[in-house]
Amino acid sequence: MLFSTIALAIYTISINKKINDKIDESKLSKETEVTDELKPTTDMSTEEPEEDDEDFGEFEEITGSLTQDLNFRSGPGYEYETIGTIPRGTEVSGYIDKSGWLKIEYNGQTGYIGPQYVE
Repeated sequence: MLFSTIALAIYTISINKKINDKIDESKLSKETEVTDELKPTTDMSTEEPEEDDEDFGEFEEITGSLTQDLNFRSGPGYEYETIGTIPRGTEVSGYIDKSGWLKIEYNGQTGYIGPQYVE
């Protein structure tokens, strides 16, 4: 009886090891697949591009007042440096460029704001 119990325990341990190895292989291959899918295909650095390197173009002109205090940015995107804050109610006028941001002049500086905050 003791011999059969030991044999059954050894058999169970070996089966469990095989199952665990297969699970680990499955997890590893799934992690590799996800990792490969999430690899960036473009440069994801936080460095600001030179404005001369990009042609943002200009489209629709918008004029109105700001619905809230707003960050005034050096370029058309959240990754660009905030160069100031424009108070709510300030009248602004500018052009929406192809990036979707509103290019304006404020206090002698050219910068960008989100057009959704102009009414």
